[in-house]
Amino acid sequence: MTRWLELSDEELAFFRLSCDLFPATESPLRYLVDQDVEPEDPDATFHSLDARQLLSGDKTGASREVLDRLDPVADADARITMRSRRQTRD
Repeated sequence: MTRWLELSDEELAFFRLSCDLFPATESPLRYLVDQDVEPEDPDATFHSLDARQLLSGDKTGASREVLDRLDPVADADARITMRSRRQTRD
């Protein structure tokens, strides 16, 4: 697998449904649940993922390599708050 993994909304939705991927409230993938995103053409999405070798060996969901990348993003349970202190000059 390459260093970069780029997935479309359709592909992420496919994995959400086929891999029991449940994004936490703080996850950047939460929009998939909140907006009830589903693949418009699951067959085409399946074939695209299969051609890119992103499916598991038995073709029932994401490969272990893909899950290893999706799980930490889906299970994000931390919020990041950025605070900035402005410096003023006289």
